[in-house]
Amino acid sequence: MSTTSALETLGAVSNRKLLVFGGGKMATAIVDGVVKIGLFVADNIYVSTRSEASAAPWRARGYKNAFTSNSALLDAATADSDGFTVILLAVKPQLRATLYAQLAEAAAFGRLAASKSMVISVLAAISTATLKQEFQNLKYTGPIVRIMPNTPCAIGSGTSLICADPSTDALYVNAAKDIFTAVGSVYEVPESGFDAASAISGCGPAFLFTVIEALADGGVYAGLPRDLATNLAADMVRGSGALVTASAQAPGKLKGDVCSPAGTTIAGVRELEKAGIRSAFIEAVLASTNRAKELR
Repeated sequence: MSTTSALETLGAVSNRKLLVFGGGKMATAIVDGVVKIGLFVADNIYVSTRSEASAAPWRARGYKNAFTSNSALLDAATADSDGFTVILLAVKPQLRATLYAQLAEAAAFGRLAASKSMVISVLAAISTATLKQEFQNLKYTGPIVRIMPNTPCAIGSGTSLICADPSTDALYVNAAKDIFTAVGSVYEVPESGFDAASAISGCGPAFLFTVIEALADGGVYAGLPRDLATNLAADMVRGSGALVTASAQAPGKLKGDVCSPAGTTIAGVRELEKAGIRSAFIEAVLASTNRAKELR
């Protein structure tokens, strides 16, 4: 027996609109993902970019409603007020004041604020309390959900964190989950732990890219071609992560299973421990967590 998703409860796909402020790589991944699985239709996607050079590729991929003006986007999107609208904030956090100023000047945003809608923010380090106050200043009092996706969302293998103000109806939180499930897995995390969780899932890809590069460098030094060494390292990381997820064993136990007495693996692990690898990763997570707090 099929169940109705939160998005379906809020509105039929033909009447759902997605307004995207910021047309960068993350927005591209999200939009392509939700269209691919049928959560939105391309004609109901409205994207605002900073230049014609960035708007043109959107149109070339079938998204005809790509604009270089937030006002023009709002006018087009609110010409028909029926249905349910998702407003996706995907600009750089430091640019949001400029966006807010433009929204405040647009009469069409007032119509949108009065319609059936929700805001989803992917702005790094900006809390739901801050977002709620900022949108109240714009006379918008609808539901706001905070999401932190990561770069593997670009290939549908992302990890996204989600949180919302406690007063937010679970229907809207689940609708946001529906959207981001299109580009990977979604974890609901209390906002008190959001910075730490983001340091792992959001910053973690950069940490692991460094690991993959270093492993490949070691392979090259040992005589392997660069391409082969990189592919071996990347495949190993992917498979090891899948094993941790699928297994009931702790990572330390899985590591121990690979380390034969007096074998090659434990010899390598010894060198990693001598170099302080555990402390390096712990400090990296703490540094990223603390930096997120500083940015607020």
